[in-house]
Amino acid sequence: MDLIGILYSAHVQQTSLDPSPFPYIFIFSREMFKKDKYMSLARNSEEFEKFVKKCYDKFIERHPGVARGSVHHNPKTWVKFALKGIAKAWKENSREVTFPNGCCSMDEKCPINMFYEIVLEELCLDDEEELTKANDQDNE
Repeated sequence: MDLIGILYSAHVQQTSLDPSPFPYIFIFSREMFKKDKYMSLARNSEEFEKFVKKCYDKFIERHPGVARGSVHHNPKTWVKFALKGIAKAWKENSREVTFPNGCCSMDEKCPINMFYEIVLEELCLDDEEELTKANDQDNE
């Protein structure tokens, strides 16, 4: 196993702990959450694979300088962890999603957390136009 594979295995093992060592709490808009989109990912492996690729491609585009690590090694794992956190927040009627993280406590600088944010974003917005509108409203 290569160094990144070893790193990935350690991150997954630590992230799987309950509670995970470095939970990342993120506020999300329940009103913008696309529950149907979430459900289609849970039911359809082809849709899930497309979603993983879309999130990963966006991660690479948005963070080109990030060192190769656990997200690069297997983005599916991190999408699954993210979906579990989102489902729990939805079930508890919470505006806070707690994403498990066994990697580090760097919050928004951690590549795993940056990937989690993209996963959540993809489940809350239909397209880039809505994201632009949401950002414009936040900046007003």
